[in-house]
Amino acid sequence: MKSDKAKEIASALLKVGKNKIWIDPEELESVKDAITKEDIRELIKKGV
Repeated sequence: MKSDKAKEIASALLKVGKNKIWIDPEELESVKDAITKEDIRELIKKGV
């Protein structure tokens, strides 16, 4: 999934704006591998 879409989903899950979401550049591959909201939730728990 594109990082833009991942940020959009993460912002909806955390109930904050898209600009508040920061994605670690070193973890960009794991973000691209995320397909579902559940995958995004797991990445949030990891702190990615």
